[in-house]
Amino acid sequence: TLDGEPAVASLNSYGLSVLWADDGKEYSHFPWEAKYDTNAATPIVEGRKVFLTAGYKKGCGLVELKKGEAELVYRKKQPGDSMSNHMNSSVLYDGHLYGFDGNTGRNRLVDVACMDFYTGREKWRQRGLGVGSLIVSDGHLILLSDSGELMIAKASPEGLNPVSRAKVLSGKCWTSPVLAHGRIFARNAEGDVVCVDVRPQD
Repeated sequence: TLDGEPAVASLNSYGLSVLWADDGKEYSHFPWEAKYDTNAATPIVEGRKVFLTAGYKKGCGLVELKKGEAELVYRKKQPGDSMSNHMNSSVLYDGHLYGFDGNTGRNRLVDVACMDFYTGREKWRQRGLGVGSLIVSDGHLILLSDSGELMIAKASPEGLNPVSRAKVLSGKCWTSPVLAHGRIFARNAEGDVVCVDVRPQD
């Protein structure tokens, strides 16, 4: 909502476009172009601030919407000190972004990381889950590695400390897990689907 009116934030191959929802007229535009025209991550909106990220070493940035303009708050693109989402978008929870920094491909390192949404300051990062995906529910991260390991950890800027983990799939897993009614659904690229029951036991 901008100035009391509904708006839409859209990231296409050329940049961020903020449009008024009622007539589609553009409020502001911010250029954001990544290699191969791959802006695959969804922009994250918090008030008048919008977080942008892309893979292929593009990195991330935060812009603030002011009087019809989008002004850059910070920009981070140094590998290993950024949040360069290749496919799966980061998640904003309690003022912090959780996501996967890095790309697929040979000799490309990928970390799951946490950074301050407002300042871009990194809180922690950890290797070993590949180009995975994650969601947040009830203060917990639900992560799926690209090789099919499912992990649950408290969403905390203090570090990644799993409370449970299990290998649930094989093959390539790039799709975000889904939580519904106490069950986690996960799938791989071949279309295999598993359902993990995480409801409290009597």
